[in-house]
Amino acid sequence: MPKAICVTGWKYEVNILSIMRTADGLGFDDLVLAGTQKLDVDRIKKIAKRNLVDLVGGLHLVYLPDIDAVWQFIHEKHYTPVVMECNKGTGTNLDDFTWPNNPIIVLGHEVVGVPLQHFAGAQQVYMGMMRTATSMNLACAASIAMYSLHLQEVKTKKVP
Repeated sequence: MPKAICVTGWKYEVNILSIMRTADGLGFDDLVLAGTQKLDVDRIKKIAKRNLVDLVGGLHLVYLPDIDAVWQFIHEKHYTPVVMECNKGTGTNLDDFTWPNNPIIVLGHEVVGVPLQHFAGAQQVYMGMMRTATSMNLACAASIAMYSLHLQEVKTKKVP
């Protein structure tokens, strides 16, 4: 089953590198970085290579300028968007969620989140926060979502 993760905003490049390593390790096909934030993609690729991330035969790094380009990518690849938030909102608790076929997990900036107005029709999942914190580090939230999908794949024998 094809699967991807999309980050619509970030504060620190180190989060992108952490997401990249987890995505590659869990067999994700695409990591989409979207937005107007400056990112030295060549530098990221060099660091990824040093960190044993396979950007040649494994994970594809895709840098897109805006959400319209993300939607075009989603349609071309036949992905089903799933928006991950840390606040309950209108989503389904991650513990109770059944991942769709061909998912692309969409996460946003740690402070402002996903621009939900652009993902109005997408399924939403949340990971409930227990205490005072209302959001989680971007790389941690991405890793939890990716691992949740991976566990479902293992249980349904879609991956070894």
